[in-house]
Order: sequence, then C-alpha cells, then structure tokens
Amino acid sequence: RLYGNPFAVIAAAIAVRNAEDPAALMAGKKFMNLASPDNLKLAQNVFKKRLNKLDKREQAAVVRVCHLRQPVVAAVLVELGVEKKLRHKLLLEGLIQMSGKPGERTYGAHRVVQMIFSRRDVTQHDVMGHIAHVCRVDGERAEGVQKLALLSESIRYSVGARRFRELPE
Repeated sequence: RLYGNPFAVIAAAIAVRNAEDPAALMAGKKFMNLASPDNLKLAQNVFKKRLNKLDKREQAAVVRVCHLRQPVVAAVLVELGVEKKLRHKLLLEGLIQMSGKPGERTYGAHRVVQMIFSRRDVTQHDVMGHIAHVCRVDGERAEGVQKLALLSESIRYSVGARRFRELPE
C-alpha cells in the first residue's frame, strides 16, 4: 500500500504509534493506500493535519526549520528559537527529522513538510537574515572546506534576505 515511499512509511508509522487501536487502523483498507509510488498527496495531507494541530509558536518553529536547505546541529536550531523541548515535540510529530550518530546529530525538515508551505512562508527576510548571520559567525570560526561552505551559505541567505551590506568579505 505504501510502495516503499519513505515519507509515507514515516507518516504511517507515526499514525500507528499515536492510534488508540493500531491493529484496527492497519486493517482498514483506506489507511495510507497510495494510488501510485510517486503520489505524495496522502503523506502531505497527514503532515498538514499534524501541522494544523500545533499552536502558532510551534508552527512558526517548523517554518524556521524549513528555511534551512540542509540538516544542521542543534545549536543552530537553538539560535533560531527552536529549543530542546520543542525540537523533541516536532520530532515526535514527524515534522522534522534527525540524522547522524550520537554526538553528531543533525536536524532538518522533511521535504514533504517543506512542500506544504508556500515559497513566501519559507523565505521570510528576517529569518533568512538571522540564518545568514549564524552561518557567517560559524564560517569565521571554521577552517578549510567547512569555512567555504558556511560562508557560501551565508552569502546565499544574505542575498535571500536582501541584506547586501552584510555579505562577508
């Protein structure tokens, strides 16, 4: 029924975990029955419903995480106002994902969750300016390829935030 689609599998696993009667939910013919392997509408609807159940502060946190193009360490999320308790709630809801091993964990938004928001939602100038600042500060401390990558991201976010005076030299 899921065609091995990873986003649909995640959505189904969380729905089963949160269900009062998981066996009855799985037995239902309509539960997570994708029409085709590339149809993500069902998974998107599941994530959209979860997002709508969150309060405004939690929804704003998801939007801030969706601004990021790649997974980041927890310290960057804290800089963006997504503290540990909120991060864990969003992880439990499946709206953000964690990757890596202990001590090197990174966090980011699922691509399906990013697709729920409009382009305007995930390109807010103030958030992009803040991310540019964080990337620039981290880039100045880093060395080698990591420095180059962080400064490049800083430039990209500065241009997106229309803060041309804050571009790194």
